[in-house]
Amino acid sequence: MEIRYLQDCDKGDLCKLSYQINSEHYQREPAFFCRPVEEGDDWEFWKNSHEKEGGFVLVAAIEDELVGFVSAALSEMPNIPFLNPTKRC
Repeated sequence: MEIRYLQDCDKGDLCKLSYQINSEHYQREPAFFCRPVEEGDDWEFWKNSHEKEGGFVLVAAIEDELVGFVSAALSEMPNIPFLNPTKRC
């Protein structure tokens, strides 16, 4: 298995996985999750998530087929009286 950063060539596979995940969420919890967009319509969201400062998307591939992904972003913890200021993901 290869773990790497998102690339433009991942668009089709990533959007397919995203659609599958979002469809499952919507089916099971429609009160919390909205109906998924058309497959591929969320590419700009994933691309922007990867390109924003402190953000990234990692994909997992087996023999050039995407089998999973994770999106994360670093942010500063707000100034809250009971928490130490720190970065979080």
